[in-house]
Amino acid sequence: GGYPSPMDEGGYEPPEKGNVILRTIAATLRFKWMILILGFGGAAGGIYFARALPDQYVAEATVFIETTKAQQNTSLQPIKSPDLLDSFAWVELLESFAVLEPVVRQERLYLSTQTIGAEDALSTLTVGETFRTGAYTLTVSPEGTRYQLSAREGLLEEGAVGDSIGASLGVNWLPPEGTLQAGEVITFSLSGVRNIAQGLADRIQPSVVLDVDFMKISLTGPDAEKTAKTLNAVAEQFVEVAGVLKSAKLGQLS
Repeated sequence: GGYPSPMDEGGYEPPEKGNVILRTIAATLRFKWMILILGFGGAAGGIYFARALPDQYVAEATVFIETTKAQQNTSLQPIKSPDLLDSFAWVELLESFAVLEPVVRQERLYLSTQTIGAEDALSTLTVGETFRTGAYTLTVSPEGTRYQLSAREGLLEEGAVGDSIGASLGVNWLPPEGTLQAGEVITFSLSGVRNIAQGLADRIQPSVVLDVDFMKISLTGPDAEKTAKTLNAVAEQFVEVAGVLKSAKLGQLS
């Protein structure tokens, strides 16, 4: 009885404990830097692609910031330790779960499929706060009226095409009308949000340029459109969380 741990196939993704943003605020404020977002270069023109490796694309974005170095007007002096703290703090924030976990959920990076042409049917699949990770197979009956959802251990649920699917897994999924074909077999996998966020952090390449007060962010992936959308979402979430930190810092100083 019972389900495996969240790290195991077939385990449950646990609920987030506490307020991630507030924990990030507490961790970041100790660096004593003032956050001011001056602008954000992203979806319109801040992202472009370069063919780097076979079947790999690089998306880049620029986020404009203001550091304590700029406030102290020391741009012509050698870099001092406070400036290095600023640099590390920006990168730490960018790679934090407060930034990346919402991106994983928004872009549904926890979902992958091995079935060509299944994107439309899977386009409405989202997960709840807790959900069961693992590999699954959806089989539509030859008449196109019934479905079965199964995993490695066997049949999990069955029902009529047109009904919601996956409630027992913590999944919200009502395939759009006409996207499940008679006799179709769709395989897909659900991964833990935190695990995917950690993997995303490992793939992001930030570069802070203090003299001109901006941070360049790059992300590499095999799908050009998905890589661009993911990086846009990361940059936008970074700006949003940084704004929360700025407000908290200003409140602390007032």
